Amino acid sequence: MSNINKQALRESAESTIGILENIAGFEPSDIDGDTVELRFETEDGFDTGCDVSIFDQCQKAADVVRALLDELEAAEKRIAELEARELVVNLPAYVDGRTLGYGEVNHMIDLCADAIEKAGHAAGIITKVGE
Repeated sequence: MSNINKQALRESAESTIGILENIAGFEPSDIDGDTVELRFETEDGFDTGCDVSIFDQCQKAADVVRALLDELEAAEKRIAELEARELVVNLPAYVDGRTLGYGEVNHMIDLCADAIEKAGHAAGIITKVGE
């Protein structure tokens, strides 16, 4: 959500949840009945409908809004964790008791960079090697 104020969205959703849960807590006799009749036409052109409970629908809506907000928060947390991941590669300065030369070290770095990039791509992680 780039242009949406997430905190304002959460506050608005929490307010809506409270209102819906409040309505869901009313007794049906307090509102002249619990059900509404929904009428609609099927794809074949038949007129049909059903009765739904106002109170049940309010509670279901509140539950869904809360679940969506929780999922959004969890997804954002997971994205932040993935973006913060860092891979550290330590290259040996010595092989078989001798110091590596400049060209050998660069070659090892290139091999490691290729392996890191391929592994990151396979895992769905964007890697930036050599920056």
